[in-house]
Amino acid sequence: MGSSDFIDVAQTCVLAFVAISQIYTILILRNELSRAAKVLHAMSMAMGEQSDLRRRIDDLEEEVAEMFGKSPPRGRRAE
Repeated sequence: MGSSDFIDVAQTCVLAFVAISQIYTILILRNELSRAAKVLHAMSMAMGEQSDLRRRIDDLEEEVAEMFGKSPPRGRRAE
């Protein structure tokens, strides 16, 4: 086996290692992006629920105010 063959084998091993490292990095990034997407989805759902709850509270405050003949608290419905 000549030195040229040894260099070819070494280069092939280095290229294979680099390729495996890049694939591993891509898999890790994909996993992290998937986690981030799940967190963003959960945050979005929570914000939507918060908005729904705020609307329900405003509706109830209006109903209670109407029952007692008062105006709703400080212009929340002005939005």
